Amino acid sequence: MELKELYKSILTSFDAEDVADFSKIVFDCLMSGKIEAFEKYLPLCPDFETDYLQKIWQFYEADRNEKKQDYTPACLGELLSALLGDAEGIIYDCCAGSGALTIQRWLNNKNSKFICEELDERVIPFLLFNLAVRNIEGFVIHGNALEQKRFKLFELQKGEKYSSIKEIDRCEISAYFGISNPPYNISWTPPEGILFDERFSELGMPPKNNANYAFILHVLSKIKNKAAFILPIGVLNEKSGIRKTLLEKGLISAVILLPDRMFESTSIGTCIILFDKSIKNEYVTFVDCRNFYATEIREQRGEDDVHYQRVYQKEINVLTKEHIKKIVFVIAGKNKELEFCISVPVLQILENDSDLTPGKYIQMVERKELHRPYKEIANDINRCRKDKNKLKLTINETLARNLGLMDIAEDVKNGNKLTDEMNNQIIYKNMGIEFEKEQYLTLTKNKSEIKLEQMDKEELSHLLVMLLPQFQQHIYYLNNRENEYLAELRDAMLPGLMDGSLSIN
Repeated sequence: MELKELYKSILTSFDAEDVADFSKIVFDCLMSGKIEAFEKYLPLCPDFETDYLQKIWQFYEADRNEKKQDYTPACLGELLSALLGDAEGIIYDCCAGSGALTIQRWLNNKNSKFICEELDERVIPFLLFNLAVRNIEGFVIHGNALEQKRFKLFELQKGEKYSSIKEIDRCEISAYFGISNPPYNISWTPPEGILFDERFSELGMPPKNNANYAFILHVLSKIKNKAAFILPIGVLNEKSGIRKTLLEKGLISAVILLPDRMFESTSIGTCIILFDKSIKNEYVTFVDCRNFYATEIREQRGEDDVHYQRVYQKEINVLTKEHIKKIVFVIAGKNKELEFCISVPVLQILENDSDLTPGKYIQMVERKELHRPYKEIANDINRCRKDKNKLKLTINETLARNLGLMDIAEDVKNGNKLTDEMNNQIIYKNMGIEFEKEQYLTLTKNKSEIKLEQMDKEELSHLLVMLLPQFQQHIYYLNNRENEYLAELRDAMLPGLMDGSLSIN
């Protein structure tokens, strides 16, 4: 079922007005032990392999600005689970969201028990429901994992068909495995008044302006065996003594560089790091998956009634089951494959400033590539952008949303952010390349404002050239209709003017 249709069906079934109302209804049902919520939900979402609530939450409620919420693709959850192996044991996720990673691990082993921690109170009902409807056993912690603050604790116990839930006072985090896709590059605050924190005492205190390694060390302090993280690629080579210490202690087992465009709402490059505390790893296996993926076309209806009949398509890169099998196989066998994977001694990595970038170690085939000069290609990119910028649309945000223009507005915002990053890179500066910013669409708060402006003073926009004949034909048509109505009015008034019942004075 298409997402918006599913969303409407769920709200109707639960007599809910919106996501927040649905969430409250679900939570009340869960805590009172009523199974009606499950019976209403399952006919609409019968496939336990799919986290339908994650899709709804991400589209309608995700906080991408402050909490950096961009939930995990199912195939990456499947890969993390496969990397942990088949052994049973409690699994801990410190940033569980709606439970996507938990669900994929549960599919791998239905007897697994989970500890799921999540900061955002709004998504807790979705997380509890996802676990309970699958009859999963474990604990849900509403808390701040890094600051070790807890607000509410819940225990889930298996039932005949669904888990039962009760609020509890205490829950110790001690797990066998760890899985997590934490928010990227956020700042954090170490717990106040704690001089000695066992999570960081041996490996170092992560910087307050970036919590990437804080999440890693927190989870490693709570588990006994393996942990797999989805992280931004900056963790692979940013200046950090913690990465060096992790290597020296033999805790890093593998690094996987992921393809672009796997996430719905972020363009940040991502990777997976696999940690293993059960042995001292003398080698790290590197896998480069940037060209190892399949492409899916996702379809989504437009917002609101105006564009509901229009279906938008978006390409997303995914890892298939065969891709996942191969990745796990080459890591387990410490294989070497040209342009794909290699196992490198930790000592060699330490000599290379502890850099974990796969491209530093995986051998590439030398190809003599024939291509146009870089600056010529960049000039063509800028030419396209200048053509787009010739005509500027300024439009009220609500109108833009109703007209289905928000995706384009988001593309402009993300594209300009990427342009700023590229223009600051030394490689482009050394080539004398500077990329144009896109300025063809601006959102405004001004009520009902919509304005088209020809920005280029010398050359007319091609789009405007196409629009003007339509404008002209539209005016011709309305002029003709107006003349017909004027003639009709004249003929209607003429008898009255002749007999004196209408006066022109």
